[in-house]
Amino acid sequence: MKFLCDSTLFDAETGRCWKSTDSFTGYGNGYPEKIVIHNFEDLEDKPKLLYLEHIQYAEMHRKYYQRRTRQNNLLSVMFICRGEMYFHCEEDVLLAEAGDCVLLKPHCRNDFLYLPGKKCAAFEIILNGSGLDGILQLYRLEQVLWCRIPDRRPFFDLLKRAGKLRSLREPIAHRLAGCALEVIQLLSQAGADRSSQSSQSSIAQIRDELESRLHEKVNMGEIARKYSLCLPVLNRRFREAFGTTPYRYWKLFRLKRGAELLNRGLLIKEAAGMVGYENPKSFSAEFRRFYGISPQAYRGNSLAHTCPLNC
Repeated sequence: MKFLCDSTLFDAETGRCWKSTDSFTGYGNGYPEKIVIHNFEDLEDKPKLLYLEHIQYAEMHRKYYQRRTRQNNLLSVMFICRGEMYFHCEEDVLLAEAGDCVLLKPHCRNDFLYLPGKKCAAFEIILNGSGLDGILQLYRLEQVLWCRIPDRRPFFDLLKRAGKLRSLREPIAHRLAGCALEVIQLLSQAGADRSSQSSQSSIAQIRDELESRLHEKVNMGEIARKYSLCLPVLNRRFREAFGTTPYRYWKLFRLKRGAELLNRGLLIKEAAGMVGYENPKSFSAEFRRFYGISPQAYRGNSLAHTCPLNC
């Protein structure tokens, strides 16, 4: 998975409206060369809380684009079997590759785009139900944007079983609910595995990066995307590790360095410039806010050896 900063490749894409309902509007152009679809949207006896509404497998050789402007109570799970596909999920732009699984969340605008080049094959699984939001929270998936699932066999197995449901003479509502729960559990396990493997190392790397960027303006959203995290998850994990948010850590680290420079006899203007403050007055105001005294009073004071990073 690669996080990209440029969303302009989506700007020119519009296409025709191919579906519009009370909860869903889709625009797009192109169509997969090969597609297998099993849809249960029109089924009368559907579970209320959670169920499998749609599953499809598609192979794409030509340009294919979809934009979904409303997706209330729908979770689309996109799993890439082969090739690569671009996604624009709210503010995040991703390039997903084979083995990547992207979660297109309810209540959000979600775009995806296949550009000719590498042949692409992908699954799309749509889950619906009045309890979907609560189930995503229960399984800690509300903040998961993507995960890795190396084994594609569970998806082909689900496609095969879904294809047989229509031919059953018995009610299938409970089977649709069971299929949906299987998908949720698969995503939850994959998300937990990815989190445990990367969490500690990535948070330490982010701390080191913040400490090395005293002279720059930092954008925490860009840093989060660089390490394949969304901002709320970055803030939570960083706070768990260091007791504060990454932005507050960065500001306090700059002030600590500034205090050390003042204690060595540098002028306020010099110290402010060396830790990235263009305006010494801004440095003085923040310094007073965190240390409780002015930079001038601080010079030579033993407080220079006290770091407020845990306050």
